[in-house]
Amino acid sequence: MKEDKILILGSDVRHIVCSARRAGYNVISIDFFDDVDTLECDKDHITIREDEDLKEELKRLKFDHLVISSHFENFDLPRSVRNKILGNSSEKMAEVGDKLKLAEILGELGYRHPEIYDDRIKFPAIMKPIRGGGGIKNRMILSEKDLPEDHDGFFFQEYIKGRSTSVSSVSDGENAISLTANEQLIGEKFLNSPSDFAYCGNIVPYIGKKAGEMKKIASQLASDLNLRGFNGVDFIVKKDDVFVIEVNPRLCGSLDPIELSTGLNVFDAHIKSIFGELPDEPEIKNFSGKAIIFAKRDVEIKKIITEEGFVDIPPIGKKISRGKPITTILATGASREIVLNKIREIYKRVLPKYL
Repeated sequence: MKEDKILILGSDVRHIVCSARRAGYNVISIDFFDDVDTLECDKDHITIREDEDLKEELKRLKFDHLVISSHFENFDLPRSVRNKILGNSSEKMAEVGDKLKLAEILGELGYRHPEIYDDRIKFPAIMKPIRGGGGIKNRMILSEKDLPEDHDGFFFQEYIKGRSTSVSSVSDGENAISLTANEQLIGEKFLNSPSDFAYCGNIVPYIGKKAGEMKKIASQLASDLNLRGFNGVDFIVKKDDVFVIEVNPRLCGSLDPIELSTGLNVFDAHIKSIFGELPDEPEIKNFSGKAIIFAKRDVEIKKIITEEGFVDIPPIGKKISRGKPITTILATGASREIVLNKIREIYKRVLPKYL
């Protein structure tokens, strides 16, 4: 397998490509970013601007296998390419990625899930896209006056106020192992989040009293859905209640802090689990954090960021629009508070010099 050529495809694949390289896999990659550290891990990396560009690249490239990450789980891949996927099939990703279909499945299986409103909406509610993750397009609806005239492609869901968390697991289609419970950084103002619900990173591990229950639910759900490889389950924890929110049937952004907190190579675990080799639940060695920094105004990169702790490093001269991601900070420490303080300190001390 390690001699085979694996194409990694996603909106931003630096974390996956570099994990794969560290594990000795032969990979090439396509995403929407031309980050310096992605090119360091894959000198043949291809940057595309539009979804349509992918079709031409898939015709041109020669590869044995395909690993799909964010954005492209709902892409209409040619059948010849679909057969090369290492992980959940296109059909499975489409089924699980449809939030309305998933809500129906979760109800049938008996998992707690926020109510979906068909006709009469109870306020406050969340308006979400039927497909797609990241939370940027999610919107709070407080009353009828907030309802848009056109909401094709969106649905309305019960709003549950609580702690945003997730569990990352690997599975072989029948059995699953939960790797870590994670805190999600959502809509963080200090990171210039473009939306109240935008994904801004993770703190690993999440150590709330419901962490163990979440891990059991995530493992059981991966088995019930017959998922393969790495998967993420998003939760809201409200006091003593745990609600399943979404399932991400692919490698996720939590990869970085999982590896920093456990020493496990996540890409290797993803591949091995597909072929029936599940790891033991890894030991947590420290806390770690991943924080995505968004642009609060239009910026241009003056020079390459070289300070320790930064990944997803943009090239010199790149122009980044307000609300788009600039870079990512990774940090480790003995506690959640130490990690968050490190992230804040690095951001304030270092980043302004490069913008």
